Amino acid sequence: MSKRKPDKLVEFRFGLQDKERQMFDQYVAAHSFNSVTTPIVTLMNDMSGMAVFLELVASLGLAGVVFIFSGGPYEDMTTMVADWLFQRDEAAAAVGITLAGRGPLWGTIDLFERLFGINLPDFPGGYEPPKGGGGGF
Repeated sequence: MSKRKPDKLVEFRFGLQDKERQMFDQYVAAHSFNSVTTPIVTLMNDMSGMAVFLELVASLGLAGVVFIFSGGPYEDMTTMVADWLFQRDEAAAAVGITLAGRGPLWGTIDLFERLFGINLPDFPGGYEPPKGGGGGF
């Protein structure tokens, strides 16, 4: 027995105000960020996952220079990361690249130094305001 065709179509439309749209956009952005970072952090929690991650960063050139990360087996994560950094610096020196040693907050600290004309610790390097202050770009 076949179904008969519907005789009317009902359409529901939900409208969001600006605040609700903003909250929804923030939720989508946070969910997207978590869906990408959670597997990466889970992978980096064990030694083999961290080795794979460091090898990908090295081979794709995301460290400033392309190199092959080799070595191991490592007893702990600190030794592995130190060896990776040593191999990165060695590869950069081999091709004549100087990698800037920047801290974790370098961009933010440089911005505050330029805007307010004050010298903040920036782990080392980055923009340093002229003696006597004076902010601005």
